Amino acid sequence: MRSGALILLSLVTCVCPPWGGAQSSGDVNGNGIIDQPDVEMLRDHLLQSIALSASQALRADCNGQSGIGVGDLVWIVNHLGTAPGPDMIAVPAGSFSMGDPWGEGYAEELPVHTVTLSAYEIGRFEVTNAEYAAFLNSADVTVVGSSVYLSDNSTNELISVDTVYDHSQIIHSGGSFSVNVRDNLSMGDHPVVLVTWHGAAAFCNWLSRQRGYQEVYTESGDWPSDLSQGGYHLPTEAQWERAAAWEPEHGHWRYGYTDDSIDPTRANYSLGLNTHVNPLNLTDTPYTSPVGHFSGASGTVESSSDIGCFDMSGNVWEWCNDWYSETYYGSSPTTDPEGPSPSFQLIYRVIRGGSWAGYLDECRSARRVWGEPQSRSEAGGFRIARNP
Repeated sequence: MRSGALILLSLVTCVCPPWGGAQSSGDVNGNGIIDQPDVEMLRDHLLQSIALSASQALRADCNGQSGIGVGDLVWIVNHLGTAPGPDMIAVPAGSFSMGDPWGEGYAEELPVHTVTLSAYEIGRFEVTNAEYAAFLNSADVTVVGSSVYLSDNSTNELISVDTVYDHSQIIHSGGSFSVNVRDNLSMGDHPVVLVTWHGAAAFCNWLSRQRGYQEVYTESGDWPSDLSQGGYHLPTEAQWERAAAWEPEHGHWRYGYTDDSIDPTRANYSLGLNTHVNPLNLTDTPYTSPVGHFSGASGTVESSSDIGCFDMSGNVWEWCNDWYSETYYGSSPTTDPEGPSPSFQLIYRVIRGGSWAGYLDECRSARRVWGEPQSRSEAGGFRIARNP
């Protein structure tokens, strides 16, 4: 059986309010707002009385310059009381080679073809549990058993939040949603899992409303998208691969952090049957790591893509906007492709990037995988994009 089919089986059977903050500049402690504790944490770090975690350090480096310094402290003081926005990276317009240049993958990764993309933005990190919980607490949703739906759409499940199911990273209790704690660790800055494609698209629409952008998705039928509206959306397959793998001076990298090799200091993936990197030594699945964990701290190697995205190989699979067709590369438009047009023959959406449960082959930046929009997995999440 193809490994893509195995992943699909896993997906099917497994499993203005603040931004939520786990990956947001200035929100050092990740509580969804820039406040005095953020000032004190960064001050104490600069005085060397405390050490920031890898994800806290990423949020503290907020003035756009390399490293953490007094300028970041000034930036946070000047933004006290504000809700941090999503950390988006601007990707300039340009062309790149899409597909498997080594000929080591599968037929659907060929032919290698040149794609020209307009300028766009993409999330530096995968969307976290804290961020998704903020959405659920703000949106009009209904909980039926373990499943969450939009209150006006009981057809398309968004996410599973079963309080009995230990693998859920978000729990529902007393009418509100909160982040789970596992092994005495908050899962707030870990990527959200058990989220369907519809759940990811609904999050994008909610965030667009919060930021004053036009919604991209129509939340009915096949949930068609109009990326020209300028709101947040799931990255197209081409946008995802360009952000993960392309470096103009080098070409196409095999993995999503400017390297052709992979090892446990650079990504969170499966080392073999029942063996995982699991950098936090969690006692049960999902063995996720905090977004941006592989930043050069805690025995890791700085492992961002050329443009600065983290976890594009491993951690969690990421939903893309496109419908999936194994023959699409043979007829794909050369400019701003958005995947094949929906039809009765297309039932899957594209998934990219590998996961904590995926072998190294599945973490290749050219690897194409698919899942039904209503499937969910403890190894599946997403990041966001926007066409400005």
